[in-house]
Amino acid sequence: MRAPTLDSQQLQSRYRIGAVIFAAADVPEELFEERLKGISKIAEQVMITISDKDDALMLAHQLMPGGYRIGTIQAEASLKAFAHRNHLNNVTLLDVSSQHKTAGGIIAGHHYWYRHPWVSSDVILLMRTNLPPAQRALTISEHPAVWYMPPDYPGRVRDATRQILRGQW
Repeated sequence: MRAPTLDSQQLQSRYRIGAVIFAAADVPEELFEERLKGISKIAEQVMITISDKDDALMLAHQLMPGGYRIGTIQAEASLKAFAHRNHLNNVTLLDVSSQHKTAGGIIAGHHYWYRHPWVSSDVILLMRTNLPPAQRALTISEHPAVWYMPPDYPGRVRDATRQILRGQW
């Protein structure tokens, strides 16, 4: 016998999963999209980092089946459309691609999410606080699901955390 179906709010209350982060994720987009609705339903936020400089993910696409990996810029359009079509308003994409020039240097390689101080700061801030992107000093793109790091990110994130957290970090 199956348990009764729970809505998103009931699932989130029951399991208390704040943020789920897919950083430099080596998951084929078709497989990920099959599971994203369920992940989105149980988590308060889902963040996917996307880069155009992750050679490991590009190689994985060439050598293994399943399409582009969700951590690549090539998967961005599909992920945006999927999130919009399925009304997944708690799914955000953090685009750290080179078109968003940052004073923090080039964000490249498969390890960027923990080695680059800006990206790792955002990942840690999200895990510790579950704040939405705007409150983590990210800048929204022309699409409501896609965010990026502005050139003055370090100062903005410092000011935002001081204001929002009021010394409770």
